Amino acid sequence: MKVSRYNFFYPYAEATKAYVAYNSFKNSLALLEEEYYFEFKKFEKDNTYKLDDNIVQELKKGGFLIDDQVDEITLLRHRIISGRYSESTLGLTIAPTSDCNFRCLYCFEKENRHDQTMNGEVQDNIIKFVENCVPHISNLCVTWYGGEPLLALDIIEKISKRLIELTRFNNIAYTASIVTNGYLLTCQNAKRLIGCNINNCQITIDGNAETHNVQRPHVSGKNTYETIMENLLSVSDLLSNIALRVNLNKENKNSVYDLYNALKRLDIKNISVYPAPIQNTNNCYNCDLCFANKDFLKFEYEYIKATYGDSFIKKKFPVLRGNVCCADRVNAYVIDADGEMYKCWTDIGDKQLSLGNIVAGISNKMNELEYLKNDPTIDLKCKDCKFLPICLGGCPNQIKNQVDDRCIYFEEIFKLYLIDTVKGFELETDRNKT
Repeated sequence: MKVSRYNFFYPYAEATKAYVAYNSFKNSLALLEEEYYFEFKKFEKDNTYKLDDNIVQELKKGGFLIDDQVDEITLLRHRIISGRYSESTLGLTIAPTSDCNFRCLYCFEKENRHDQTMNGEVQDNIIKFVENCVPHISNLCVTWYGGEPLLALDIIEKISKRLIELTRFNNIAYTASIVTNGYLLTCQNAKRLIGCNINNCQITIDGNAETHNVQRPHVSGKNTYETIMENLLSVSDLLSNIALRVNLNKENKNSVYDLYNALKRLDIKNISVYPAPIQNTNNCYNCDLCFANKDFLKFEYEYIKATYGDSFIKKKFPVLRGNVCCADRVNAYVIDADGEMYKCWTDIGDKQLSLGNIVAGISNKMNELEYLKNDPTIDLKCKDCKFLPICLGGCPNQIKNQVDDRCIYFEEIFKLYLIDTVKGFELETDRNKT
């Protein structure tokens, strides 16, 4: 046997005399008694040391110990390739319009925004494209995007109806979500979304009214915060999953607390509020105001602890996967209102980055391969990192554009999440006992 290269150990609490043990290759979490931890460390130092047979079996189950012939890098590379080239799920991000009723200060689409709405030919060819994929897929996942997709709700309904019928007839699982600014998310429109099997909704509200109205004004120049909050009150009981994204810079970071407290005062319980860093994507924003990744992740942890606590900590536990997003997976595409096809949301509207058109077909395969060719297992920045199995190198768009600050895990912050996760499990166990 030998020790996995992806092990993490942290003292849990002095009273328990135990260590939190985590293995990123298997995504396994354990609480290891102190005596076994020291036995393990002796074996790690000198593998002639004899470990207790029972603890060996447990450590192997969690991936902390592996057989001598196991090459974790090769296995990880196989996982990545399998994830990238799996065709069982078709992911489509569809922008039925490139128009928007907001003029957000940090919009990365601002240079490519126009009032184009998807025509019937493009709609028909989306359906044909899915039909051609039917023999190979068991899942279809659709995200409605923009521009502002609710400006073209009638198109969402037309395409959704056809996709629902198609997947139902072919026994394919169908899920749908929407990313919207929420300004048009009235009670009536929410019911129309439910009719399209859209229950998951991401809305951006940038903290308090003052911050939001400056950063996300209406195209007419008027305020938008109050309208969105009124909409939330009317639809919170209709849509099963609403997540409010709060885009922050270094100067307005505490406004996320204002939004969280505002929802609490209104007694809206089934909507989550999470912070996100504004990034200088496509040179859309002032770099000096943007968070460094590590600074934002520290702030995010502090926010979660101060608001949702243990109930949200569990949601931050890593998920094993073979790819990061739609950009580094073959069977996933972004389709804009003109029918142009892309791999990444941030490329939408820039025809130089298009793969081709849904009507004419894919004509520039290199724009797809640009996202698929990266191998983080040989990347100088990533190959020796213990977070590699759960990070996979980070954002494919940032890798492509050689962004240096792309790490999403830092050990001093990750350690806090792991310890809190174990504490949460212990509290849950105690409650079940009582």
